[in-house]
Amino acid sequence: MRVLLTSTPGLGHLFPLISTAWALRAAGHEVRVATTGSAATAAANAGLTVVEAAPGVDLDAEIARLVAAEPEPELDEQSRPDTIALAGRYFALFAELMLAESLRQARLWQPDLVVYELCDATGPIIAAKLGIPCVAHGFGFSGGHGLIELIHANLGEPLAVPETALDLAPPSMHGGLKGISTRYVPYNGGAVLPAWLDQPRERPRIVVTMGTVDQGSADLSPWHRILDAAQGLDAELVLAAGPWDLSALELPEHARVIDYLPLTALLARSDAAVHHGGSGSTLTALVAGIPQLLMPYGADQFINADLVAKRGVGLVAEHSGVTSAQLAGLLHDAELKTAVAEVQEEIAALPSPAELVPHLEVIAGR
Repeated sequence: MRVLLTSTPGLGHLFPLISTAWALRAAGHEVRVATTGSAATAAANAGLTVVEAAPGVDLDAEIARLVAAEPEPELDEQSRPDTIALAGRYFALFAELMLAESLRQARLWQPDLVVYELCDATGPIIAAKLGIPCVAHGFGFSGGHGLIELIHANLGEPLAVPETALDLAPPSMHGGLKGISTRYVPYNGGAVLPAWLDQPRERPRIVVTMGTVDQGSADLSPWHRILDAAQGLDAELVLAAGPWDLSALELPEHARVIDYLPLTALLARSDAAVHHGGSGSTLTALVAGIPQLLMPYGADQFINADLVAKRGVGLVAEHSGVTSAQLAGLLHDAELKTAVAEVQEEIAALPSPAELVPHLEVIAGR
């Protein structure tokens, strides 16, 4: 069968689709990915055939135009930024930019099934126009929490109703997406691993990452708070810089800054993680079986942080900033480690993407 996978441009939304795409290809099916921007390049680098969904579009300029037209986000009673409404307009804009070319290519290729990342609207629109079934693909814990309805409300196109959804959340940390529970198999890109990663460690290793999206890379305050809290902690810090320039930071003795390593490989060789609360980082830490501390600042990160805290697999530093006691707790709290091991086993027991291919074949009528 032919399967069209569609995704918004964010890597955090695309990457959960990659293992599903590989599973379909390994089963002998044809796969194409429709997306744009850096996600198109990333999908191609993963060995997939890609449709550039918005050729000639300056995505950064379009986003900047949308942001410039928006008022400052309001704060709710917990001082959390109200970013859901803005996110709805973001994703609706992406659909508007990607729809024409994605639909043109789909009509030429004639897929049997559309699998779309939960926040993407091009996929269900294409499915509706071509009269073919579609399946929603989760990217984390969230089932939408009103965001999906906001995306659709900003569009003037009919959308197909998905036959089911592939839900990546561990059952004990369920975020509201109804569908088939699916094992999260992390994909974070590839790299040649450095020799130091596998060398015996003299002290525990904590990985710090703030994700792949530039949320204001000139603001180093989260990094400063983490380094301040780590003073006196007998641990190795690995700062995965991403888009941030960390050259101005004064690093403690046992710290190193890296540009990029696949988070899967990095966390599997570490003892704890501190991050922004992105779904990919949160789930990858759970798969690796390590405690984590989340510092959320927008989107679904607050949802992820709430679920992590409620399940007892990590800590949250939302307002006052990370503390030395929290960092020490990541390394030494026995209850945290027990809960993490339970969820790691829970994830491992779920059906893999390869095991879900027959379900997708039935939906497609193949």
